[in-house]
Amino acid sequence: MKKIILSAVAAMMATMMWAGKPVIAVDYFSYNTKVGAAATEQIRSTVISELSKYSHIQIVDIAAQEALNAEDARRSSEKAMDDPTARVGEMKQLGANYLIEGFVSSITTTFHPATENVSAYYSATFSYTIKLVNCADGTIVESVTYEHGGSIAETATGNSETDAFNDALQFIGPKLKVFVKKNFKMQATIIESDFTLDKKGVKMLDCYITLGSEAGVTEKTRLMVSIPKVVLGTVTYSEVGELQVVEVVAPTISKCKVVKGGDVIAKAMNDYINIKAADPEHAQPITVETKEANASAEAAGAFFKSFVQ
Repeated sequence: MKKIILSAVAAMMATMMWAGKPVIAVDYFSYNTKVGAAATEQIRSTVISELSKYSHIQIVDIAAQEALNAEDARRSSEKAMDDPTARVGEMKQLGANYLIEGFVSSITTTFHPATENVSAYYSATFSYTIKLVNCADGTIVESVTYEHGGSIAETATGNSETDAFNDALQFIGPKLKVFVKKNFKMQATIIESDFTLDKKGVKMLDCYITLGSEAGVTEKTRLMVSIPKVVLGTVTYSEVGELQVVEVVAPTISKCKVVKGGDVIAKAMNDYINIKAADPEHAQPITVETKEANASAEAAGAFFKSFVQ
Protein backbone atom coordinates (compact mmCIF):
# COMPACT_ATOMS: atom_id res chain seq x y z
CA MET A 1 0.00 0.00 0.00
CA LYS A 2 2.87 2.30 0.88
CA LYS A 3 4.46 1.83 -2.54
CA ILE A 4 1.16 2.47 -4.30
CA ILE A 5 0.72 5.77 -2.46
CA LEU A 6 4.35 6.70 -3.16
CA SER A 7 3.94 5.98 -6.86
CA ALA A 8 0.71 7.97 -7.08
CA VAL A 9 2.25 10.99 -5.38
CA ALA A 10 5.37 10.83 -7.53
CA ALA A 11 3.39 10.47 -10.75
CA MET A 12 1.21 13.45 -9.91
CA MET A 13 4.14 15.68 -8.99
CA ALA A 14 6.23 14.56 -11.94
CA THR A 15 3.38 15.46 -14.29
CA MET A 16 3.28 18.92 -12.78
CA MET A 17 7.06 19.33 -13.10
CA TRP A 18 7.49 17.98 -16.64
CA ALA A 19 4.31 18.99 -18.47
CA GLY A 20 6.09 22.03 -19.87
CA LYS A 21 9.45 20.54 -20.83
CA PRO A 22 11.39 22.86 -23.17
CA VAL A 23 11.19 22.35 -26.92
CA ILE A 24 14.54 22.80 -28.69
CA ALA A 25 14.71 23.14 -32.46
CA VAL A 26 18.00 22.19 -34.09
CA ASP A 27 18.54 24.27 -37.21
CA TYR A 28 20.64 23.46 -40.26
CA PHE A 29 24.36 23.88 -39.55
CA SER A 30 26.43 26.24 -41.67
CA TYR A 31 30.03 25.36 -42.51
CA ASN A 32 33.36 26.47 -43.86
CA THR A 33 33.55 25.84 -47.61
CA LYS A 34 36.49 23.47 -47.05
CA VAL A 35 34.35 21.28 -44.81
CA GLY A 36 31.44 20.30 -47.03
CA ALA A 37 27.75 19.61 -46.52
CA ALA A 38 27.93 15.82 -46.02
CA ALA A 39 30.36 15.89 -43.08
CA THR A 40 28.52 18.85 -41.55
CA GLU A 41 25.26 16.91 -41.66
CA GLN A 42 26.95 13.98 -39.92
CA ILE A 43 27.98 16.25 -37.07
CA ARG A 44 24.51 17.81 -36.91
CA SER A 45 22.81 14.40 -36.93
CA THR A 46 25.07 13.22 -34.11
CA VAL A 47 24.21 16.34 -32.10
CA ILE A 48 20.49 15.64 -32.58
CA SER A 49 20.93 11.98 -31.67
CA GLU A 50 22.83 12.81 -28.47
CA LEU A 51 20.38 15.54 -27.40
CA SER A 52 17.46 13.19 -28.01
CA LYS A 53 18.74 10.90 -25.26
CA TYR A 54 17.54 13.39 -22.64
CA SER A 55 13.84 12.85 -22.10
CA HIS A 56 13.37 16.01 -20.02
CA ILE A 57 13.82 18.09 -23.20
CA GLN A 58 12.06 17.76 -26.55
CA ILE A 59 14.20 17.95 -29.68
CA VAL A 60 12.81 19.02 -33.05
CA ASP A 61 14.85 18.39 -36.20
CA ILE A 62 14.13 21.34 -38.48
CA ALA A 63 15.18 19.37 -41.55
CA ALA A 64 12.51 16.76 -40.82
CA GLN A 65 9.95 19.42 -39.91
CA GLU A 66 10.47 21.45 -43.06
CA ALA A 67 10.35 18.35 -45.24
CA LEU A 68 6.65 18.31 -44.41
CA ASN A 69 6.15 21.90 -45.53
CA ALA A 70 4.76 22.98 -48.87
CA GLU A 71 7.19 24.33 -51.49
CA ASP A 72 6.34 27.97 -50.77
CA ALA A 73 6.91 27.40 -47.04
CA ARG A 74 10.31 25.89 -47.78
CA ARG A 75 11.25 28.91 -49.87
CA SER A 76 10.16 31.15 -47.05
CA SER A 77 12.35 29.18 -44.68
CA GLU A 78 15.35 29.51 -47.01
CA LYS A 79 14.93 33.29 -46.98
CA ALA A 80 14.64 33.26 -43.22
CA MET A 81 17.99 31.48 -42.95
CA ASP A 82 19.67 34.75 -43.95
CA ASP A 83 17.71 36.72 -41.36
CA PRO A 84 18.43 35.53 -37.78
CA THR A 85 15.52 37.49 -36.31
CA ALA A 86 13.06 36.03 -38.81
CA ARG A 87 14.48 32.56 -38.22
CA VAL A 88 13.95 32.78 -34.46
CA GLY A 89 10.41 34.02 -35.08
CA GLU A 90 9.76 31.07 -37.35
CA MET A 91 10.98 28.64 -34.70
CA LYS A 92 8.73 30.31 -32.15
CA GLN A 93 5.75 29.74 -34.44
CA LEU A 94 6.68 26.06 -34.55
CA GLY A 95 6.38 26.00 -30.77
CA ALA A 96 10.11 25.96 -30.03
CA ASN A 97 11.39 27.57 -26.85
CA TYR A 98 14.99 27.44 -27.97
CA LEU A 99 16.91 27.24 -31.23
CA ILE A 100 20.30 25.60 -31.67
CA GLU A 101 22.41 26.99 -34.49
CA GLY A 102 25.69 25.40 -35.55
CA PHE A 103 28.78 26.23 -37.56
CA VAL A 104 31.43 23.65 -38.50
CA SER A 105 34.71 25.51 -38.92
CA SER A 106 37.17 22.72 -39.70
CA ILE A 107 37.62 19.01 -40.30
CA THR A 108 41.14 17.65 -40.71
CA THR A 109 42.32 14.13 -41.41
CA THR A 110 45.99 13.14 -41.32
CA PHE A 111 47.73 10.02 -42.62
CA HIS A 112 50.34 8.46 -40.34
CA PRO A 113 52.76 6.08 -42.14
CA ALA A 114 53.58 2.75 -40.59
CA THR A 115 56.49 2.54 -38.17
CA GLU A 116 58.37 -0.40 -36.73
CA ASN A 117 55.77 -0.97 -34.00
CA VAL A 118 52.63 0.69 -35.35
CA SER A 119 50.63 0.06 -38.52
CA ALA A 120 49.68 2.93 -40.78
CA TYR A 121 46.56 4.82 -39.72
CA TYR A 122 44.56 8.02 -40.11
CA SER A 123 43.68 10.52 -37.38
CA ALA A 124 40.90 13.10 -37.49
CA THR A 125 40.00 16.35 -35.75
CA PHE A 126 37.08 18.71 -36.18
CA SER A 127 35.81 21.92 -34.65
CA TYR A 128 32.30 23.33 -34.46
CA THR A 129 30.35 25.99 -32.60
CA ILE A 130 26.77 25.80 -31.38
CA LYS A 131 24.62 28.68 -30.20
CA LEU A 132 21.61 28.28 -27.97
CA VAL A 133 19.07 31.02 -28.73
CA ASN A 134 16.03 31.88 -26.63
CA CYS A 135 13.12 32.11 -29.07
CA ALA A 136 11.16 34.36 -26.70
CA ASP A 137 13.48 37.33 -27.17
CA GLY A 138 16.22 36.21 -29.56
CA THR A 139 18.98 36.42 -26.95
CA ILE A 140 21.93 34.04 -27.08
CA VAL A 141 21.87 31.89 -23.95
CA GLU A 142 25.23 30.31 -24.68
CA SER A 143 27.75 30.02 -27.51
CA VAL A 144 30.38 27.33 -27.17
CA THR A 145 33.05 25.92 -29.47
CA TYR A 146 34.03 22.27 -29.30
CA GLU A 147 37.20 20.72 -30.71
CA HIS A 148 37.39 16.93 -30.95
CA GLY A 149 40.16 14.50 -31.81
CA GLY A 150 43.09 16.80 -31.15
CA SER A 151 43.90 15.97 -27.53
CA ILE A 152 45.26 13.00 -25.61
CA ALA A 153 41.83 12.50 -24.02
CA GLU A 154 40.09 12.56 -27.41
CA THR A 155 42.26 10.73 -29.92
CA ALA A 156 40.34 9.65 -33.02
CA THR A 157 41.92 7.13 -35.39
CA GLY A 158 40.95 4.65 -38.10
CA ASN A 159 42.09 2.69 -41.10
CA SER A 160 40.65 5.35 -43.41
CA GLU A 161 39.75 9.03 -43.33
CA THR A 162 36.09 8.09 -42.94
CA ASP A 163 36.77 5.70 -40.07
CA ALA A 164 38.87 8.28 -38.25
CA PHE A 165 36.21 10.96 -38.64
CA ASN A 166 33.48 8.60 -37.46
CA ASP A 167 35.64 7.75 -34.45
CA ALA A 168 35.89 11.45 -33.58
CA LEU A 169 32.09 11.80 -33.57
CA GLN A 170 31.91 9.73 -30.36
CA PHE A 171 33.26 12.68 -28.38
CA ILE A 172 30.26 14.88 -29.13
CA GLY A 173 28.08 13.11 -26.56
CA PRO A 174 30.09 13.81 -23.37
CA LYS A 175 30.43 17.52 -24.21
CA LEU A 176 26.72 17.85 -24.94
CA LYS A 177 25.99 16.16 -21.62
CA VAL A 178 27.73 19.10 -19.95
CA PHE A 179 25.83 21.51 -22.22
CA VAL A 180 22.44 20.00 -21.31
CA LYS A 181 23.15 19.81 -17.59
CA LYS A 182 24.17 23.46 -17.57
CA ASN A 183 21.32 24.91 -19.61
CA PHE A 184 18.47 22.44 -18.99
CA LYS A 185 18.80 21.23 -15.43
CA MET A 186 16.30 18.62 -14.26
CA GLN A 187 14.15 19.79 -11.39
CA ALA A 188 11.92 17.87 -9.03
CA THR A 189 10.95 17.57 -5.35
CA ILE A 190 11.67 15.31 -2.39
CA ILE A 191 8.68 13.08 -1.64
CA GLU A 192 7.55 13.63 1.95
CA SER A 193 5.82 10.27 2.34
CA ASP A 194 8.97 8.13 2.58
CA PHE A 195 12.41 9.04 3.93
CA THR A 196 14.82 7.80 6.60
CA LEU A 197 16.32 9.71 9.53
CA ASP A 198 19.29 8.78 11.71
CA LYS A 199 18.76 7.23 15.16
CA LYS A 200 18.54 10.64 16.79
CA GLY A 201 15.95 11.81 14.26
CA VAL A 202 18.13 14.78 13.40
CA LYS A 203 19.60 14.00 9.99
CA MET A 204 17.95 12.71 6.82
CA LEU A 205 19.87 9.70 5.51
CA ASP A 206 17.93 8.83 2.37
CA CYS A 207 14.77 9.83 0.50
CA TYR A 208 12.83 9.50 -2.74
CA ILE A 209 12.56 12.17 -5.42
CA THR A 210 10.14 12.74 -8.32
CA LEU A 211 12.69 11.97 -11.03
CA GLY A 212 13.36 8.60 -12.60
CA SER A 213 14.20 6.79 -15.80
CA GLU A 214 11.69 8.88 -17.75
CA ALA A 215 13.86 11.95 -17.16
CA GLY A 216 17.11 10.16 -17.96
CA VAL A 217 18.27 9.93 -14.34
CA THR A 218 20.90 7.28 -13.64
CA GLU A 219 22.64 5.94 -10.55
CA LYS A 220 25.23 8.36 -9.10
CA THR A 221 23.41 11.39 -10.55
CA ARG A 222 24.09 14.29 -8.19
CA LEU A 223 21.41 16.79 -7.23
CA MET A 224 21.43 20.03 -5.28
CA VAL A 225 18.78 20.47 -2.58
CA SER A 226 17.08 23.82 -2.00
CA ILE A 227 14.61 24.77 0.70
CA PRO A 228 11.91 27.43 0.29
CA LYS A 229 11.51 30.62 2.27
CA VAL A 230 8.72 33.16 1.93
CA VAL A 231 9.95 36.77 2.01
CA LEU A 232 7.30 39.49 1.72
CA GLY A 233 4.99 37.09 -0.07
CA THR A 234 7.67 35.92 -2.52
CA VAL A 235 9.07 32.37 -2.41
CA THR A 236 12.86 32.23 -2.55
CA TYR A 237 15.11 29.17 -2.38
CA SER A 238 18.43 28.55 -0.64
CA GLU A 239 20.77 25.68 -1.53
CA VAL A 240 21.38 23.62 1.61
CA GLY A 241 22.54 20.16 0.63
CA GLU A 242 23.21 17.48 -1.91
CA LEU A 243 21.80 14.09 -2.89
CA GLN A 244 23.10 11.19 -4.95
CA VAL A 245 20.86 8.73 -6.76
CA VAL A 246 21.45 5.17 -5.54
CA GLU A 247 18.55 3.45 -7.33
CA VAL A 248 16.24 4.40 -10.18
CA VAL A 249 13.01 2.84 -8.92
CA ALA A 250 10.48 3.83 -11.62
CA PRO A 251 9.95 6.25 -14.51
CA THR A 252 9.20 9.04 -12.01
CA ILE A 253 10.90 7.86 -8.82
CA SER A 254 14.52 7.51 -7.67
CA LYS A 255 15.97 6.68 -4.29
CA CYS A 256 18.76 8.96 -3.08
CA LYS A 257 21.23 9.07 -0.25
CA VAL A 258 21.89 12.39 1.42
CA VAL A 259 25.56 13.32 1.05
CA LYS A 260 25.41 16.84 2.44
CA GLY A 261 23.08 18.89 4.67
CA GLY A 262 21.10 16.02 6.17
CA ASP A 263 20.22 17.94 9.33
CA VAL A 264 18.97 21.04 7.49
CA ILE A 265 16.98 18.94 5.02
CA ALA A 266 15.37 16.95 7.84
CA LYS A 267 14.26 20.12 9.62
CA ALA A 268 12.93 21.62 6.37
CA MET A 269 10.98 18.44 5.66
CA ASN A 270 9.43 18.48 9.13
CA ASP A 271 8.43 22.13 8.64
CA TYR A 272 6.94 21.34 5.21
CA ILE A 273 4.87 18.44 6.55
CA ASN A 274 3.50 20.56 9.40
CA ILE A 275 2.65 23.49 7.13
CA LYS A 276 1.02 21.18 4.59
CA ALA A 277 -1.18 19.67 7.30
CA ALA A 278 -2.28 23.08 8.59
CA ASP A 279 -2.32 25.16 5.39
CA PRO A 280 -1.71 23.00 2.28
CA GLU A 281 -2.26 25.90 -0.13
CA HIS A 282 0.86 27.69 1.12
CA ALA A 283 3.13 24.66 1.67
CA GLN A 284 6.26 24.75 -0.50
CA PRO A 285 8.05 21.42 -1.12
CA ILE A 286 11.80 20.90 -0.93
CA THR A 287 13.24 21.05 -4.45
CA VAL A 288 16.16 19.25 -6.08
CA GLU A 289 18.06 20.15 -9.21
CA THR A 290 20.77 18.32 -11.13
CA LYS A 291 24.25 19.67 -10.65
CA GLU A 292 26.10 21.22 -13.54
CA ALA A 293 28.45 18.66 -15.05
CA ASN A 294 32.20 19.09 -14.84
CA ALA A 295 33.67 19.37 -18.34
CA SER A 296 37.08 17.92 -17.44
CA ALA A 297 35.49 14.98 -15.63
CA GLU A 298 33.26 14.21 -18.62
CA ALA A 299 36.26 14.36 -20.96
CA ALA A 300 38.27 12.05 -18.71
CA GLY A 301 35.37 9.62 -18.61
CA ALA A 302 35.11 9.60 -22.40
CA PHE A 303 38.87 8.99 -22.69
CA PHE A 304 38.76 6.08 -20.25
CA LYS A 305 35.80 4.56 -22.09
CA SER A 306 37.55 4.79 -25.47
CA PHE A 307 40.78 3.42 -23.99
CA VAL A 308 39.05 0.39 -22.52
CA GLN A 309 37.25 -0.31 -25.77
